Amino acid sequence: MRTVKAPFYSEVLKQELAKRVNRNSQYSLRAFARSLDLGASALSQIMDGKRQISDKIIQRLTSKLDLSPQDHKKFIQSVAEYKKHSGLKRLSPSIKEALKNKPKQATAKDLTADIFKAISEWYHSAILELTFTEGFKSDHRWIASQLGIGITEAKLAVERLLELGLLSRNANDE
Repeated sequence: MRTVKAPFYSEVLKQELAKRVNRNSQYSLRAFARSLDLGASALSQIMDGKRQISDKIIQRLTSKLDLSPQDHKKFIQSVAEYKKHSGLKRLSPSIKEALKNKPKQATAKDLTADIFKAISEWYHSAILELTFTEGFKSDHRWIASQLGIGITEAKLAVERLLELGLLSRNANDE
């Protein structure tokens, strides 16, 4: 299965959700959406790259997330790239501006920092080890119960491992 790296904005949202779930295992996508003044289904679609993000929502998200100035810029530029690649004909002036100021390609050092950030929690390596156990099930609920973590944490960790190429799906996993 070919995996495509999620856009930066999607990763930021997923990492923020994971951070909050890590602090409170009862924290949910619905609660996260409420904190961002969005509907849960809209946030889920945005995180999965299935929904376009308006300028108004970009401003709302970036104002509510604690982003460094560099990450704020990368967030907007990743939305702009996503919109460009999705074939939108009309782009807002702010998106056109972000596309003009496209950042340089990530270096090996940047990628190493991303990988470290993505798998710094213990359960990433535990999930990889779990795949070698007899009776392994590629189900987020099963993984969560085996490791004693939340279902959301398990789902986000599996997605990260897939995106980084550290884990892959078998044809019968679909």
